[in-house]
This record gives sequence, structure tokens and C-alpha cells, in this order.
Amino acid sequence: MSARESPHGLDPATLRTPALVVSAEAVDANIACVLALLEGTNIGWRPHVKTAKLAWTMQRLLDRGVTAFKCATPRELEVLCGLGAPDVLVAYPHGGANAAAIQALAEAHPATAVSAIVDDPRQVAPWRAPVSLFVDLDVGMGRGGIPVGDERAVAAAVHAIERAGLGFRGFHVYDGHLGGLTPEARDGAVAEQLHEVAALVRRLGRKGLEVVTSGTPTFAVAARLSPFGPLAVGHSVAPGTVTYADLMTLETHPGAGFRPAATVVARVVSEAPARLIVDAGSKAVSVDQGVPSCAVVGHPALEPERPSEEHLPIAAPIGADDVPRLGDLLELVPCHVCTTVANFDEALLVGEPPGGPAVEVTVDARGRRTGP
Repeated sequence: MSARESPHGLDPATLRTPALVVSAEAVDANIACVLALLEGTNIGWRPHVKTAKLAWTMQRLLDRGVTAFKCATPRELEVLCGLGAPDVLVAYPHGGANAAAIQALAEAHPATAVSAIVDDPRQVAPWRAPVSLFVDLDVGMGRGGIPVGDERAVAAAVHAIERAGLGFRGFHVYDGHLGGLTPEARDGAVAEQLHEVAALVRRLGRKGLEVVTSGTPTFAVAARLSPFGPLAVGHSVAPGTVTYADLMTLETHPGAGFRPAATVVARVVSEAPARLIVDAGSKAVSVDQGVPSCAVVGHPALEPERPSEEHLPIAAPIGADDVPRLGDLLELVPCHVCTTVANFDEALLVGEPPGGPAVEVTVDARGRRTGP
């Protein structure tokens, strides 16, 4: 894309920036990539919709045959229930009013099998049927879960679920701490953790469970090395970032065919020697994974620097012919798309239908509802 081209044919005169843009074609391509990677493995896909956020994207997953999902907030669960999603796991422990909201949604939407997570017998108390429960295992992430080697504590949580008359669905395992390893080290670490979990399941002697593992960096390895087949235990992986694919996705899955599907279009609002300023600061493109927070499509020589809330400075080579100018639109691929999508109330959907105009849609699952 040259400096004067407009991303996705958007009109610079009418576009309010920064704008979240979602490509229907790229979303479809990314869904197809995941399904192709899992084909023939007997591993299920339970995408985490903390990334998707749009009801349109969740419906796209349903249309492609995805039936089980993972979410984080009552708001995300509400959107999935409204779409008729068959199976939803709420993926971190909730209590108090949050648990009550999840319980009410489960009771109001009996067609959706809702499950929650516990890592302590005391967390079972808020729940009643039809909600079922998973036990969260800590395999080294250190942000919750029962250590996978503490079989006594795991058994106590399972027994508390069953004493309460609730369904024990299985185990939830997240290994986000492995994302920064080299591919070789990651493969070995994933295999070791999966076998630890399989050994625990074998010792507990339970059949018909589901083990939910693996985010975006590790899901393909986990699917390839899964040890759960002989145990009569279902195994699903839960990458969500792949649906939109960000810079981290492209880095960890080179050659898999993933394409950036959710980008931020920003405008050059100021020029200085060797530097541009665009209107996509930390309130637009998330900086939670560090600097640079994004890359500029079609301009590999441009180097995004540390943003402030509304401004993103970009280092630009002096004298280059294709350096964008004041008023130009730039398309930014975020390093972390999940927290970037959460910055926007609306998105521009492009390519749906193919060749049609961009359509403004709501980022339906954004935020945390505090009222009824």
C-alpha cells in the first residue's frame, strides 16, 4: 500500500479515526486455518471470545461448525447465549454478584450448557444446576488454579462439586507463560505439562471428562502431542486470538496462513523531521505487551514508538518517497489484538458481502455490565 492509498478503500474525508476495522475475508481465512490445523486430530476447538467481542464474529464461528466456546465475563456469556451457542465455559473463578449474573443467564438460556471454573472447594457454594463446573489447574502460569501436582487438593475440589449435586465437567489448563519460549523449548514444555495432567486424570480414574488447554501460542503443539485419547477423555484447545490474528499470532505460527483481521486505521495528525504522529495512542492500540505496540501495513520502515493516550509517534526515514503525509490514513496491526478490540464501541466490517461497503457494527461484548 502506497502512502496515499486508503486502507480498505475507506474515505479519509468521512472516516472518524482511530477506527477498528474487521475484515470478513480474513476472519474466514483464520477460522479455516485453525480447523485445518486440528483436522484429523480428534481435538476440539473452544475459542476464547475475549478476542472476538463482536456477535458477528461469534456467529461466524457458529456458522463454521464451532459449538463450544470459552469466555471471561458475564457480558461475553450473555452475547453467546443470545446467539444460541450450545456450550460455554466461563474461564476464571467468579463469585458474588458476578456468579449470580452467570447463574441467571444459565437458567434463562437452557439451550446453552454453561460451565464455570473453581480452584477451591469454597468457590462451589454460589453455583447450582444447570451450571456445571471445571477445576482449574496451575501448570506454571501462577495466576490461579490448583497446582497440577497437588492431587489431594484437586480431589477435594472435585468432591465438593459432586457433594453439591453439580456436574463435574473436567479440567481447565492455561499455559500462557510458555508463549515467549523458542519453538523447540515450547514443544518440550507443552508435552511435559500435558503428560502431568494426563497422569492426574489417570490416577483419579474418571471417564467422560473434558480437558481444556492451550491458548494461541501452544494450541497446535498441544493438538499434535495430546496424550488424552487412551484415557476416554475429551481434549479441546482454546485459542481465541487466532480469530483476528495479531503480530504475536503471526510470529508464533509462521507459514500457517493466518492474516491480520482486526486492525486500527489511524490518521497522520502531525509531521516533524523523521517522525509522524498518528491518532492511535494507548486508548486505541493496546500497549500491554510493550513497545512497539503495532506495525504499519505496507510500511516496514516505519517504527512505532511509545504512545501516550491519544498520540502514537512513529519514526520515519528522512527523504523516503513513500513516507505518509499529514492527513493520510495508516493501517496498524496490533501486537495484542484482544485488548485492542476492547478499546472500541463500534467496528467497521469490510468485505461482507464481498465488494460491499463498510458497515458499522457494535462491539457487542465489550465492557462489564454493572446493572441488571
